[in-house]
Amino acid sequence: MLHFIKRAALCALMLLACNRQAMAQFPASAYSFSSAAGTFTPLSGGTALTFSSLDDGTVQNVPIGFTFEFCGVPYTEVSVCTNGWISFGNVSTTSTSNSTSSAIYPAVMPLWDDISGQSGVVSHLTSGTPGSQVFTVEWLNWTWYYKNTTPIPIVISFQVKLYEATGRIEYVYRQEADPINGSPSATIGIMKSSTDYQTLNNSTATPTASSTTFTTNINIKPATGQLYRWDPPPPCPGILPIAVSNYNSTAVDFNWGTATGAVGYEWAVD
Repeated sequence: MLHFIKRAALCALMLLACNRQAMAQFPASAYSFSSAAGTFTPLSGGTALTFSSLDDGTVQNVPIGFTFEFCGVPYTEVSVCTNGWISFGNVSTTSTSNSTSSAIYPAVMPLWDDISGQSGVVSHLTSGTPGSQVFTVEWLNWTWYYKNTTPIPIVISFQVKLYEATGRIEYVYRQEADPINGSPSATIGIMKSSTDYQTLNNSTATPTASSTTFTTNINIKPATGQLYRWDPPPPCPGILPIAVSNYNSTAVDFNWGTATGAVGYEWAVD
């Protein structure tokens, strides 16, 4: 009988040690960052947003077209600002002050600064088939830094892409003809709260993403076709190896390691 109990205990060691990112919240610092060279393709057939002002304006309740998870929290709508950010919260602020004290979070910031679009347009488009859709917001022919002159300088265009299947957040840029104006001081990154974020230290082809330094001094255009990407933690790795010790008819000790990217574990007995 004891032999049977031991065999049953060994069978019970098929425990699930699971990354819970699909079922629980996780920090912005858990995203992995990468950069690459790609192509900026202007939207075709997108829906233009109407702002109270293309200098400082925010449109709320913009539909994503599918459920997108940011830091493990599901969202179906966003708020879009002319100043180069998207908030997953239903916010009406038009904040030009790119600092942790500006409550636009949770948010993604492809180019957060005092920028404007007097000669441009912001549009959005959901493309693809259900399960593999992509939500794109585009700031086309934008001015950076704000300058009230005629003609309005056209400095940069950029897009945010949210991927349904993978949870990826992607930024892509295109340089326009005119130079940057004034004293730009932009932030590029993602932000869950005032203390949980990732921002890039520069706008080169190989920047570093930091979760401890909130960068607010980017003043160089990203290259045309430059891609910046944030990917959520990997899905559940499944079953981890588990060691057994001190087992008898009344007790057993379970010992397991850790899984890369895991933010929580659970176990179950079969």
